Amino acid sequence: MDVVATIPYSWFDADNDYILDVRLRVWIHIWRADVNGNGRPDPDEMMLVNYGYNWANWNLATMATPTIKLGSYRGIVVSVDLVRGPDAPSYVPPVPVTVAVTYVDTAGDPWVSVSPFSATIPPGGNATFTLTVRPPANAIPTTYIGEVVVTNNVTGIGMHVPYSFNVYATVGSSFVNLTAGVSRWWPDALLIRGATDWAWRFESGD
Repeated sequence: MDVVATIPYSWFDADNDYILDVRLRVWIHIWRADVNGNGRPDPDEMMLVNYGYNWANWNLATMATPTIKLGSYRGIVVSVDLVRGPDAPSYVPPVPVTVAVTYVDTAGDPWVSVSPFSATIPPGGNATFTLTVRPPANAIPTTYIGEVVVTNNVTGIGMHVPYSFNVYATVGSSFVNLTAGVSRWWPDALLIRGATDWAWRFESGD
């Protein structure tokens, strides 16, 4: 499950001086139980799952396998709070916030193949598997991530092996316009373009 909270850039840095005015944080909690019976989740009734705190005009928080984590608990709580930045005015009027919640499931990757698909390994033995990546010629230049799930057919236990790869583009004297990719295949270029973190991370930049 992905939770994205966004505020307009005009509120994030109203005077365009590269010193933020207002930023936001997004939180995901599990509401364990309505202990006091007031019908709303209170801080002592919730446990934190994840949060996003980048210094940007939007933030992302994710929750893997939400139905499993929820179990028999009361519910999942998504909350957003606004934080005054160093350039905030003395009075900050109400800030419009947009929250989008998306449930993302796993799917096979048509660009990636594993060979051999299966193997019989004797006790104490080993096997080698080769991962081959073939992105299409029009793939958006960015970093892609995924995982290979290796399942032991005897025990039923699965092992998740992550992988990542980069697609590069040759940039000449002209501009290269990026377009949004297919949902769930690669990041949306329209979102990535504004995903800076002014507190500084390796992906920071305009």
